[in-house]
Amino acid sequence: STGYTVNDGNSGNNYNVIRNNATGTITAATLYLNATSQTRTYDATTASNGTVTNNALGSDTVTGTGQSFASKNVLGANNSNITVNSTGYTVNDGNSGNNYNVIRNNATGTITKADITNVVGVTVTDKVYDGNTSAAFNSSGANFTGKFAGDSLTLTGGTGGFANKNVGTNKTVNVTGAVLGGADAGNYQFTGNASTITGSANITQANLYVNATSQTKVYDATTASNASVTYSGLVGGETVTVNATQAYNSKNVLGTNNSTLVANSSSLAVSDANWSTNYNVIRNNATGTITQASIT
Repeated sequence: STGYTVNDGNSGNNYNVIRNNATGTITAATLYLNATSQTRTYDATTASNGTVTNNALGSDTVTGTGQSFASKNVLGANNSNITVNSTGYTVNDGNSGNNYNVIRNNATGTITKADITNVVGVTVTDKVYDGNTSAAFNSSGANFTGKFAGDSLTLTGGTGGFANKNVGTNKTVNVTGAVLGGADAGNYQFTGNASTITGSANITQANLYVNATSQTKVYDATTASNASVTYSGLVGGETVTVNATQAYNSKNVLGTNNSTLVANSSSLAVSDANWSTNYNVIRNNATGTITQASIT
């Protein structure tokens, strides 16, 4: 009703002004809500603390915006999709947001692997001496320091080994070469020495059997036997380097198969330097016969 001038030379007094309205249209402006690229470490959620930007006009504002990763998983550099949350925000334009047509623009982002710093709960199995350092282990109870609740992680593969092959108690075992398995394995990585898992177990003695051999001989007033003992229980390619001996326990004629041949391992030696510790020697007797000597 103001701001205009009637130029009639009479200060507009020659006219009675009547103002007639008309209809018009204001179309909604496009309001872009733009996600922001972000790189963060895996945390088992889709949360993003990036700031959503917008192009609201004049004094209009947008509050309560947020953004999220489309997937919680590690997908590689710039392969994660970050989306603007579709709810929770308000367009403050005095018209309940109707002055704008909202378009949400995604961004790319990166989630890097979380660190596993330690693994416990791997059990190592005791074994009988077998001439090598191999160790069997069970990783089904493995617990991972750095794993987020609800995620699935396992250990796959790996080789267990004692520091040496010899008999001993509470011997240290290192499990190396194991890799992460399970549904969420791709979201984690070993850090530091976490991939080397330590346990302990015992190596107990193997039984080495020294077996006397049955023999029949003519009485000669001695307990001597010229038959050779046999062996069983040697492992790892180890061999006897000095043989054991055998003898009758009595020089006398006792009847068919009534004599006893006794194995004597006192002279025995095996190619393993620690054989006397690594083996439990068990001597098995045999039956034999001494027949009567002839008086000519």
